[in-house]
Amino acid sequence: MLFLLALAEVLYWDTDVQLSGQLTHSVRIQLTSAADLHSHGVVTLPYSPRRGQTIIDLRAATVLPNGQRIPVPAAAIFDTVTWQRGDRQDRTLSWAFSALEPGAIVEYEYTECFAYGLPLPLRIPLQRELPVRSREVTVPPGLVAHDLRCTNCRTNLPAYREEPDAPGPAVVELTAPAETSWNTLARELAAQFEAELGPVPAPDAGDLETLAELCRTRIQNVLYRTDNLTVRGTPQPNRYPAETWQRGYGTPHEINLLFAALARAAGYEVSYARVVNRPDLADPSQLASELIAVHQPHGYAFFNPGVPYLGPGLLDFDEEGRTALVATANGAEFITLPRSSASQNRTERRALLHAQPDGSVRGTVTLTFTGHAAALRKRRAERLSPAERLAALRQEFPGTELDNIVIENLALPAAPVRITFQVAVPNYADRSPRRLFFPGRFFARFASPRFPDPERTQPVEFPFAFSVHDAVTFVAPSGVQRQFTRELRQDQLRFSPAEYPELRRKWATFEDAEREVFPMERLH
Repeated sequence: MLFLLALAEVLYWDTDVQLSGQLTHSVRIQLTSAADLHSHGVVTLPYSPRRGQTIIDLRAATVLPNGQRIPVPAAAIFDTVTWQRGDRQDRTLSWAFSALEPGAIVEYEYTECFAYGLPLPLRIPLQRELPVRSREVTVPPGLVAHDLRCTNCRTNLPAYREEPDAPGPAVVELTAPAETSWNTLARELAAQFEAELGPVPAPDAGDLETLAELCRTRIQNVLYRTDNLTVRGTPQPNRYPAETWQRGYGTPHEINLLFAALARAAGYEVSYARVVNRPDLADPSQLASELIAVHQPHGYAFFNPGVPYLGPGLLDFDEEGRTALVATANGAEFITLPRSSASQNRTERRALLHAQPDGSVRGTVTLTFTGHAAALRKRRAERLSPAERLAALRQEFPGTELDNIVIENLALPAAPVRITFQVAVPNYADRSPRRLFFPGRFFARFASPRFPDPERTQPVEFPFAFSVHDAVTFVAPSGVQRQFTRELRQDQLRFSPAEYPELRRKWATFEDAEREVFPMERLH
């Protein structure tokens, strides 16, 4: 959503939910200034027929300050195809309000219909780009409503502004009432897990991390596509872990089962675990990704070798800090999952640069990413061709010439990503009448500030702890060297708006490209 500097306000915004699979929305917006007329005079509603979604009973009108009501005629509502593949489509309904003037009110009402029933769990937004005076969500008795990231959700909601590293807008989540208990669900999961396991040869190595890396590296994951981790068409499912071992490929679930079987054959006690979206609601729809829990003297150690990009000892970043249900024959155990440290998710940037008398620099850059920093690079690379990966890297260093680019370890599970290239930057130095000044913070020259706005309205929320380490060495034509080093550690993950100024100062200091300079006598 975009933040608009206008004085418009949502007077009310109601959503009536029906168990039959219909949501009726009513919106009424007060316009105040001429800018509001341009910003809120057109409405676009996306919907997806390919997912069984339609929009019916759309009515819209302008209400002038004198009370006159001007409906939007049906002929002025446009139904447009935005995506199509065969007979599958995504579409939008759009219209413009007429006779707008400052002080007018625009209102509209429509009903969303889901042919296959309500898509539970259903998340309904409570905020938008304007302040909301009144927000009501009517929930039928057959559903349970959970407010997320929201206090006083029904009235006087502030505008939601899209800002860097901000959590999403407040929503209410609707789910079906629990039909079973966590203990019953856990026993069912444990029984299914035992049925899927089977005998496998005892491994030579008994260390858990070694077993996890063996599963990641020896077994080709059919759902990941980076370089040699390619899909084998439509492979036959593996009935037991022994078949996964013999065939050398498997789905993430089959790879996790293989790890569990190998760990059990090595003498460890293993259990099946699932990450829980809402521990207060015993519902299978609230179970997210799976984990393998290994009993240890101090508690449990959790593994997910079915995700090939995780480094040793890491869980996926959207699993960290959440609640895991460990399924046993006796029922459920709930464990808070650990978080990774800043040192595990490390970005290291090194540059050896030769300063030139004309103010340019040439040299070699090496980038190394570990932990979640590496996993993000690998996931991004999945969606890109080799040529697109090189183009994306060049976009990270605008105004430079990059040659001899080598990207290593994209397809090696858990291995750090290493990128090296030759770089040439014209007009890098700042000039005075007698000297050239080469800014020491080389990498900061190419990145926009992470937090440019001094006045922030949303909290800051990082997905995981991380650290960045820079070492930049400049070599003058005479051979004299000067090195600049800096480090940023981000251990705290969430910051309130009151804490934001101090966080912004920390990042501004780190990103200041002009703070340190390397002066060099001009040679002409």
